[in-house]
Amino acid sequence: MAFTKKVDDAARAGFLAATISWGYGSPSSAGASDGSATGTQGTHTYADEGLFNGSVTYFCPRISVTDHFQATVQDAPLTATLRVQR
Repeated sequence: MAFTKKVDDAARAGFLAATISWGYGSPSSAGASDGSATGTQGTHTYADEGLFNGSVTYFCPRISVTDHFQATVQDAPLTATLRVQR
């Protein structure tokens, strides 16, 4: 279950980097701007559905700041294709 989503919308002007912790012990990944002045997005694949508490840490010139988010992951919908044999 992979997704790319905005995970934070906080005014952190001037941050040098952002790291996203996905909430269940998996490796962190780099966050990126979502194209707005304040949004951070990331891409991650969860193995199972559930509610995960994650965080985004911003590294600024002199300090780091952490914001928290929740990711709700659901199974992907099933689709079917009709195949006619002759």
